[in-house]
Amino acid sequence: MRSIFTAALLLLLLPGSLIAEQRFITDDLSLDLRREPGNEFRILRMLPAGTPVTVLETQDGWSRVRADDIEGWVISRFLMDEPAARDRLAEFQARAQRLEGENAAMRREVEEIRTQFASQQDDIERLRDARDSLRQQHESFVASAAEPMRLMEENRRLLEQINELEERAYRQELDNAVLRTDVQRDWLIAGGGVLGAGLILGLILPSLLRRRQRGLRSEWM
Repeated sequence: MRSIFTAALLLLLLPGSLIAEQRFITDDLSLDLRREPGNEFRILRMLPAGTPVTVLETQDGWSRVRADDIEGWVISRFLMDEPAARDRLAEFQARAQRLEGENAAMRREVEEIRTQFASQQDDIERLRDARDSLRQQHESFVASAAEPMRLMEENRRLLEQINELEERAYRQELDNAVLRTDVQRDWLIAGGGVLGAGLILGLILPSLLRRRQRGLRSEWM
């Protein structure tokens, strides 16, 4: 921790700043890049207006900069914090063109989305029509299927009624057969009684008649 604090303090005490930062050559003129800080030193290159440079160090109104692959000194007051106006204008124009292109692309995407949405709406309508048609077919089928079921149920009830009537008729026949048997038995019993009475009368009447005749003869005598 102490070593870091010491290093920071030494940086503050050094003549000039050693912190690298991005700067730009003024847009008013081209600037001489010299070998050492001073107008008397050799010019290494002419830096066009608006050239971006990296400031490595400042000293007595001069800045040591790096431009592309070369380093040298330039007058500090001819450095700007922002790009040159024409560079910014070109950048804004390029950005505007890019935004216009993006806007056009977004408009095309929006149109495509609208077209797809309209197509999907048509598909939805067709699907709804198909659904309604299927629903009607289903209802018709259910109604058609219900009629045979109703007829089957009615036939079942009729068969039950027929079976019930047949059972009742069978029972009635049994009752009639029993009744005929009882009547025949009663007639047999009645006929037997009449026959017995006739036999008895046939045996008794002659005897009574003979007795009657004998009485009459005795009275005449």
